[in-house]
Amino acid sequence: VFHNFPIGPQLQALWQHPNSACQMHYRCRCTEEIIEQLECNDGLPTAYDNIITGLSYLDAICHGHIKLEDMVLVISVDHYKNCTTEILPNMDIG
Repeated sequence: VFHNFPIGPQLQALWQHPNSACQMHYRCRCTEEIIEQLECNDGLPTAYDNIITGLSYLDAICHGHIKLEDMVLVISVDHYKNCTTEILPNMDIG
């Protein structure tokens, strides 16, 4: 049995309630904090405790591939015994 849960309507719904809309700014807030840390610490974050402190993410931010106002999803795909599981965590929710 294949279950399909369209992600677009789910993400749009998160902006409808004030609490979840506020949470949707998590990645933006963290990114701004990390950029400040990098400027104060010779380009090094104080800790590598989140995907947001990772070099690939920060490089994409610096080159403009990801903008602060973008929504970011990460896809994790697992294929085991003819069953595919896809997980799409929303990086914008804290």
